[in-house]
Amino acid sequence: PRSAKDVEKAKQAYDYVNYTFYNDNDGFLVLHSVLKDALTVKAGITKWWTDNDYEVKEDTFGPIMTEQLQMLVMEREDIEVLELEQTQPDIIDMVRLRYVESKPVTRVDAVPPNEFRISRNARTLKTSPLVGHERVVTFSELIAKGYDLNDVEERISAHGSPIVQSEEVLLRNPGASDERNLDDTVLYGEWYIRIDGDGDGIDELRYICTLGNDRVIIEDEIVPHLRMAVWASDPTPHTVIGDCLADITKDIQRMKSFMLRGQNDN
Repeated sequence: PRSAKDVEKAKQAYDYVNYTFYNDNDGFLVLHSVLKDALTVKAGITKWWTDNDYEVKEDTFGPIMTEQLQMLVMEREDIEVLELEQTQPDIIDMVRLRYVESKPVTRVDAVPPNEFRISRNARTLKTSPLVGHERVVTFSELIAKGYDLNDVEERISAHGSPIVQSEEVLLRNPGASDERNLDDTVLYGEWYIRIDGDGDGIDELRYICTLGNDRVIIEDEIVPHLRMAVWASDPTPHTVIGDCLADITKDIQRMKSFMLRGQNDN
């Protein structure tokens, strides 16, 4: 709160954020992943977005007028009449309806460092000319995001070309194969790029989504702010990616290893 009158509003905002983070999301695991990445591989990355979940519901109404039922059906195209009982011309005794309800939910997730992209010369995340999250996703994930089926099919790895895993992925999960035959997956990128898209000489922050290895743009819009954050255990001045605890203690670990090895040899 910035003033006394904002105290109650700030409490409500805190409760909402706390509930969203720990109940709508796996808050503990997100924090654990981000902090461990920051301590071991220099940077932990989080991103957040609004996810539209869909839930099928059924409700029973009655008695209602025939005009009221017509208005309900006209308002929502996804309404399905399951059961209807009517004994009078203008009055419906009972009607049972099924419909799909959209429930927007704020999602927070930890981004694997090997999937994080950022400009080499970036000093801060907010002023970086390019920030992105690029990963391999399945066909169904893209359809669930609302993309056109034909656009997605054109970019699917239909020929089963192998994708080589990065060294970091293999170190994190030794059971992962070096190569995967991905018949129903495609490279998908979400980018925040500062560029002059309208030709007025002023850069805008644009949210751009790409498909495929040639990164064909399938979504492009201006956004007010970046929805990603970088956590560093030991920040380095004038750069986004700092040092980690492993880097700081590497020389001590090496020295202890030499001493222990010498004792064992003796």
